Amino acid sequence: GIRDRDVTGVQTCALPICIYDTQDGRQLVLAGQEPKFIERVLGALGRADLVPLCTRGPGPHQAPVVELLAAFFAARPRQESLDWLEKLDVCFAPVNTLLEATHDPNVDARGLLLRDATGRAHLAPAIRFADEPARPDLREPTLGEHTDEILAGLE
Repeated sequence: GIRDRDVTGVQTCALPICIYDTQDGRQLVLAGQEPKFIERVLGALGRADLVPLCTRGPGPHQAPVVELLAAFFAARPRQESLDWLEKLDVCFAPVNTLLEATHDPNVDARGLLLRDATGRAHLAPAIRFADEPARPDLREPTLGEHTDEILAGLE
């Protein structure tokens, strides 16, 4: 199936940028509206004749492409589809669970996880300023540490 639909079921993605379901119940994202990416994917599927539907912009005229790609990815496990896309040199990515995302090399390279004194991982602040770096306190409060402060605010 395809995940980019509004509540009425109408396609809301601009092909080929969509989230596709795979045979194993996972998802992947196919991106890149540039003609070269569209031509590579549809050409590899033997359907270069559908390229003009994608270069006209999003809309109901793209239904044959939606159906083709959705059926193709639904018939294969996610990893097989990712391996196939890798060979095409196109824009794509797996849709990861939160746990899987924490193991992504890009998360580490961007410093998106912080470790507390016990080694537990925490999500880093999303907004960062060069002159005002966020310095979150990753320590959990001790039992009763803020009780007086909270009770005082209730009076």
